[in-house]
Amino acid sequence: MMKGDHMKSITRRIVASFCALALSAAFLPLPARAETLSYSDSYDIANGLRYTAASSENGSLRQQSFRLEYTPGNDVFPIVAYGSKLYGKSSIEEIVDYVENQGQSVYGAANADFFVLSTGLPSGLVVNNGRLVSSDGMWNAVGVKPDGRMIVGAPQMAMSLYSSITGDYPVYALNKQRSGAGIYLLNSDFSSQTRSTGTGVNVVLTPVNDEPLKIGQEKQFVVTAVNRDVSGSTPIGDNEYILTASNTYSNRGYTISSLQVGETVTFKANVYNEDFTDAVYACGAGDMAVKNGVMQSGLSSSSNPRTLLGVRPDGSAVALVVDGRQEISQGMSVKNAAQLLLNKGCTNVVNLDGGGSSAEVVRQPGSKETEVVNSPSDGSLRKCANYLLFVNTATPTGEETGAFVYPHSVATLSGAQVSLGANTFDQHYYPVSSYYSGFRVTSPAEQVLEGNVFTAPQQAGEYLISLDHETAASMPASITVYQQPDRVVVKNKSGTTVTSLSMDVGGSIDLDIDAYAQSRILYEQDNLFTWQVTGNAGTITQDGVFTASKTTGASGNIVISHNGFSASIPVQVGKMPSILEDYEDDVTYYAAADTQDISARAQVTHSLDQVRYGSGALSMTYKGASSMDKAHAAVFTAASSAKLSGAKNLTFYAKASPGKSMYINFLTSSGSTVQRAFYAGEDWTLVTVEVPSGATAVKGFSTSVSPGQSGNIYIDQLVVHYAAAQPDVTPPEITMPESVTSQAFSATVKDATGFAISSGNISLTYDGKNCNFTYNSQTGALSATLPENTGGLHRLTLEATDSFGNIARKSMTLGTSGGTTPYEDMNGHWAQDYAEFLRVQGIFSTDSQFMPQNNTTNEMAATLLSRYLGIDTDDYADVKLPYTDASQISDWALPHVKALYAQGIMIGSTDGKGNSVFLPSTPVSRAQVMTLLGRTLERGYAYSNVSFDDAGDIPAWASDHVKILSSLGIVQGYGGTNSLKPLNSITRAEFASLLFKLY
Repeated sequence: MMKGDHMKSITRRIVASFCALALSAAFLPLPARAETLSYSDSYDIANGLRYTAASSENGSLRQQSFRLEYTPGNDVFPIVAYGSKLYGKSSIEEIVDYVENQGQSVYGAANADFFVLSTGLPSGLVVNNGRLVSSDGMWNAVGVKPDGRMIVGAPQMAMSLYSSITGDYPVYALNKQRSGAGIYLLNSDFSSQTRSTGTGVNVVLTPVNDEPLKIGQEKQFVVTAVNRDVSGSTPIGDNEYILTASNTYSNRGYTISSLQVGETVTFKANVYNEDFTDAVYACGAGDMAVKNGVMQSGLSSSSNPRTLLGVRPDGSAVALVVDGRQEISQGMSVKNAAQLLLNKGCTNVVNLDGGGSSAEVVRQPGSKETEVVNSPSDGSLRKCANYLLFVNTATPTGEETGAFVYPHSVATLSGAQVSLGANTFDQHYYPVSSYYSGFRVTSPAEQVLEGNVFTAPQQAGEYLISLDHETAASMPASITVYQQPDRVVVKNKSGTTVTSLSMDVGGSIDLDIDAYAQSRILYEQDNLFTWQVTGNAGTITQDGVFTASKTTGASGNIVISHNGFSASIPVQVGKMPSILEDYEDDVTYYAAADTQDISARAQVTHSLDQVRYGSGALSMTYKGASSMDKAHAAVFTAASSAKLSGAKNLTFYAKASPGKSMYINFLTSSGSTVQRAFYAGEDWTLVTVEVPSGATAVKGFSTSVSPGQSGNIYIDQLVVHYAAAQPDVTPPEITMPESVTSQAFSATVKDATGFAISSGNISLTYDGKNCNFTYNSQTGALSATLPENTGGLHRLTLEATDSFGNIARKSMTLGTSGGTTPYEDMNGHWAQDYAEFLRVQGIFSTDSQFMPQNNTTNEMAATLLSRYLGIDTDDYADVKLPYTDASQISDWALPHVKALYAQGIMIGSTDGKGNSVFLPSTPVSRAQVMTLLGRTLERGYAYSNVSFDDAGDIPAWASDHVKILSSLGIVQGYGGTNSLKPLNSITRAEFASLLFKLY
């Protein structure tokens, strides 16, 4: 945030209009706050293109969206742009510049197709100015007709190459990355190189004429070369096409190497969906969310950044971008976004690339530049494959017919100063001139402004400000004044939200404020607030610069207030430990040894059996040949060393099988390596090592390998400490009431270290479904309104994760037991309520008999657990099972077995001959089920040593999972005893009890 007289630039996030001001009817005083707050502005930015910015807030749920509404037959025409080549990526700003450098005027744009992150190649169709550039990849698409009408749907493209000598060849893809799936056709639109890997056949084709490829039209080529066993990438000439197939292409009946030099061949691309035959522009798209006015099933219900396109029957369209994964906007589900477009009259809606790709650009009336109006979730614009742009095709006149006053629609605090400007434009919205004086307040009372600064009065309400101009009609600025904010978000200079501070002695930090009222971010200066520090934490200036005390261990709060509103941030002086490496993402390690008789490997594993925190850990394996004459070193080195930045101590978790003496290797500023020894036991052990003087980074690990010795080593959660090591292994503290008798629910969530927990690290679920809640990170108070209890038992679970990955979880059972059930053999049974709950959730089927005492078989366990996890088994239809008895798996269980095998949850066993088997009808043991359930839980929960009388019977492979499930109260003594009976078969009733407790 700029200090003093400098203003926040928030016009990129909120703009408004004199045409439609959804919440800006004059109000004095401001109305009382409603449960759901929303704000929407809409106005034309070109003839045929209307822009809308909207925001809403309901408790902790916040959403911010942007729409471009296009009407064909006016000045604006939609195009698809991707840069000079398909291979590679560009940001939306780069594409806008690229198109404008070609002489076109962009007035709006949004990201479009999904793409391969590593190459930037789009997944679907590309048509550019009538040229077929890339095939559809069997995806849906967005198209533009010659008259500007837009369409969406599945092109259903089929391509072939005909030779009068050797016959027809099916062409699998045009300008896509070659694989072994079929025959590919590439030209210079793809890249200057084929960028192929492996070996294959390349047939060089020269076009007979200069006509471009077009859908539905034949294109003839002369074969100029047939090159066999070509390795790697080869150049593509500007007037050259390459027909290519990998040597791994299995359908050898279509061997393109049989084509003959000098013969003429004919290529044709047809679409079964004739709407796309004459498309002049097109790009790929994801799933259809609405088809012919009907909402489609199976749409994602998770809230994320989104981009969707809706098309009306008349060919007009709405491009929607929703921000997500941020304080200002959590995002939107595909279904809710599609419903929004359906409500706008769109009968066909398609999902475009979302997440960090979601971006929207507009050109404000009279502006010479475009601007990104949304807030990308990555913190910066992602480079994507292609974009949908709306270009102005009219001719500028230079006549001033309108004036756009900016910042156009903002909310502000009383006392804030807003600097004004205005841009005039002609009847086609092209820019003419800029003005910085001549402004007048037109509502609620006439007032001529001196200069271009508006000082927000103490009186709350809406103020309209216009430009005095002889010919240009004003689009007035709307400034809504609030006396105090609803909430504030404090950030540092890099834009990261600050909920607590851990400061070095005497250190300083410049804090900024984003203030909000009625879902709107406020235009203000930090010095409008009163800044104070409690305790002995330090001092703070009135524009937010905090200086920490020179006393180690000092603490207190920064208190920010304005007109009766206040918020506070806890401060601890002394640098807080931080995670150096958590291995959640794949990290490259190189394994080496000083002899060829040792084989070693290092990689990140996501097998939860070997993870202490989160879902990843470093796995190192070694094996020494028995023929070695002595012990040798195995060294595991990170490709990128983890920087220490002044750390004094390092803690991490380690385990090994068998237990192993190890070294952690540090890199010094002189380039030398310094080691510190530690021991990895067979159970997870917290290791503390002192960082050597002069060490700048952690290089990796090493160990000594004796002849014939082999084993596995696992490392997780490297944490650096800037003073004495103070590892945080304590989960957050969750306090819940013993019972809940109404829909109102309250609890507290605090961290024992005193550092605030963000709401994003908390989840509240009711019967496994997320509940909205409000949370005060300063006090730890959490409140929610639960769904109405419709009878039977229900499960409420509150989970919180602290800064170091420690997870706390508490659950409670709500409702009443003893209701009716269709299971005739469950009336009065101890597991009746569990079975009925799981039946309602769709885990168990509805039958007349439950058969509670029947043993659960392997295939039953796979089916029930897959249903509990909500896995879409269609995603795993092509999984190949390694089991020799796979043919014995029942048809109803097979999709679930494939899914759990692919996810590493259920991996089978081996028979006496070493064959992999699944044993589908064999009863599963209690220890096996506990292992399966444990593999569904992310690591970070507290481990507790079990004290069951028969703990010695727990297999080693199940021990880790039993400890977690026991600490969470999911696994308890068998039948009220202190025995676990881990080797017993588990009955259907017992399985139901465990699954219920997982909710």
